[in-house]
Amino acid sequence: MLTRRGLALQKASKLRLALRELKASRKLCAQLTLKREDNDRQLLERLMVNKKLKAELSLIFQQNNTLRHECDFLKSHWTSLMAMA
Repeated sequence: MLTRRGLALQKASKLRLALRELKASRKLCAQLTLKREDNDRQLLERLMVNKKLKAELSLIFQQNNTLRHECDFLKSHWTSLMAMA
């Protein structure tokens, strides 16, 4: 049978252990929060780059279509000129 002093020491020991675990948990939580914020920042950066690349690709696609139409137009006129010659 434990005495009051023994019970008090046992409870104090449990409380110290719980406090150490709480501090470790808080530290891990802070690390995870920083990691999440870093990941969020990287994701936003990549989304911005992706948006820029999509706009650039769209412009290149439009320019390509314009050049194709011009090429087709020139081919048809060349063919017409060659037929007249």
